[in-house]
Amino acid sequence: PSVRPRHAYIPKWHYDMLFDSQRNDAYEMALKRSIASVRTGKGLRPLAPAAVDANGVDIVDDPRDNSWEARARRAVRLGKSPPPPPPRIAGWTSDKSANQEVLVLDVGAGTGILSMLAARHGADKVIGCEQSLHMCDVGEECEVLNGYATQCLLLNKDVRRMLCKDDPLLEKTGGVKPDGTAPELERRADVLVYEVFDSGLIGEGALHLVHHARSKLLTKDARLVPMGATVYAQPICMRTTTINCGDESFDVSCTNRYRWRPDYEGIELGSSEHSSSWIALAEPTEVFTFDFYESALNMQPLERLVTFDVDPNTCEQIGRARSKLARLMREQREREDGGHKEKKPEKVDVPPPPPKEKKPPAERLDDCDTDDDDDDEEEENKEGEEEEDAAGFSSTIQREDADFEASVKAAISRLPPDELDDNGPPLVCNAIAFWFELHMDETTTLTTSPYAASKGNRKGPTWQQAVQFVEERAVRVGQDLEVRAKHDTYGISFELAPVVDVSDFSSDTGIPLFDASWDVDRQRMEAVNGNLARAVVQSPLEFRKCAGAAVELAARPQDFELDPQHAARFCQRMLS
Repeated sequence: PSVRPRHAYIPKWHYDMLFDSQRNDAYEMALKRSIASVRTGKGLRPLAPAAVDANGVDIVDDPRDNSWEARARRAVRLGKSPPPPPPRIAGWTSDKSANQEVLVLDVGAGTGILSMLAARHGADKVIGCEQSLHMCDVGEECEVLNGYATQCLLLNKDVRRMLCKDDPLLEKTGGVKPDGTAPELERRADVLVYEVFDSGLIGEGALHLVHHARSKLLTKDARLVPMGATVYAQPICMRTTTINCGDESFDVSCTNRYRWRPDYEGIELGSSEHSSSWIALAEPTEVFTFDFYESALNMQPLERLVTFDVDPNTCEQIGRARSKLARLMREQREREDGGHKEKKPEKVDVPPPPPKEKKPPAERLDDCDTDDDDDDEEEENKEGEEEEDAAGFSSTIQREDADFEASVKAAISRLPPDELDDNGPPLVCNAIAFWFELHMDETTTLTTSPYAASKGNRKGPTWQQAVQFVEERAVRVGQDLEVRAKHDTYGISFELAPVVDVSDFSSDTGIPLFDASWDVDRQRMEAVNGNLARAVVQSPLEFRKCAGAAVELAARPQDFELDPQHAARFCQRMLS
């Protein structure tokens, strides 16, 4: 037919992945090497093979184990280079026969790009799984259009619901599932490729997906692409001051107090839109290292204390510039009011931009005599000085680079408007930015760092940096800022450690409007409400008990120290 109803759609972020050549190239190189090593049965041993027992369950390394395998795994977890293998395994050969068939499992297949890359580089069979029915339709069409229909199979499945034919759970049923259908895999896969990462790395359940696949769907020496990841974090100041509406602006700086939240959001800190909206307060620090071969270890929640040293190279320069610019702004306001017109603005001590080549002055094209050139230049200089004074704040920074001037102004305006001096004014930490490096294999790494371009690397559009806003805290140059970093296997979060030194209590005075104990009580009550809702839905007897308690609370709220309106509202909702 010429027209048919649309049966699928592609979310916008899928196109970011499709056009991310750096991501696609990194996955292709890692897949090519992994499939080749499985195909020949030779090659480097995976850097962090998991130890498993007879039931296929991962075994966590004993710290006293000094074998090469254990030392290699510990080195990878710490982000270090593994020790060289002993000669007896330098030419390690797997238990597979040469030129054997290679089966690849693609988790989160989406449009099928990674499945087709695996098929292009020698995989005999690729089974992809995708939870979205729409994306399954799109991915299947892409694979057929590119001629990989016989090699690639795309299933609308959650990988955690997939089974292999040799699964012990299917022994009693003769190798079929309880509903009589065949298992998704005839045998265990040799390579696992997956792209189930968000801006915060593990927010899409990557650790759980890999753990299930290694336990149920992969061979013991299967290759993982990617093989690991390292997470870096950095405290930043990212505050909002004014918004422009037409010719006027509004001061919204008070909203910064309420911006903290327990989760993170994706922000492209290196983009032109956000590059001048934040200030780095310390050097980036490694906070977590994930070795995906150690799937059992990764399933354990982890918390650690990270100490950041407020960077003097950044903060002192910005602090001095901020202090002097504040004085110059006051002087400018006085000049606008009619006073101190004769006072010259000070020159701001800020880091200079890269030097520019000065061009020779253009030749005059008018008919004036050359003898009058000097007089004309003096008159132009005087007029230029008057125009600068009239221009206002732009005359306070003596720089040729307009972009640099604008970025300094933006940086200064985001800092708290306290009374300033030249002795290092306090900065405000109100957010933690973090990003990751994906270790595709032993030689290929993908980064989402906002500093990738400055280090000669490329960063694609697939992932942004993750930014979590925390309670505001004033910090000074040279101060140690302690941050608690933790992950619960589903997401990474940060919080500022409580202030221990009594002399530092003033850092929280006035900012933010944040009560940590209140938030703990709120979270506890949310958990109680959730458990209560599940109980009353599942059991009529529980609902009857809760309804009776609600009536009693509404009838005698003073006995339970409750607000009468809140008690009545709770009773009304329960009975309705």
